[in-house]
Amino acid sequence: IGQPQQFYNYLKKSLNLVYAETFCDHYSYTQDDIEKIVKKARELNVDTIITTQKDEVKIKQYVKNISAINFLSMKQWFVLCA
Repeated sequence: IGQPQQFYNYLKKSLNLVYAETFCDHYSYTQDDIEKIVKKARELNVDTIITTQKDEVKIKQYVKNISAINFLSMKQWFVLCA
């Protein structure tokens, strides 16, 4: 998605968006990246992380053993919602 701020603003209309982080296109995620995202989610007491379908495929191997957090596929960002 070319303009992440517009997407975040859209989400804010219906969700309690508490944090958003944008990664560059074609980013190669690591286990450490996912652990940092999950840690941030837990610090903020959120239970949902939104990412793109494309990135879901890339991170699937890293989230298998993560419990208490839901990963929802959307477009190109990790978004934490309470």
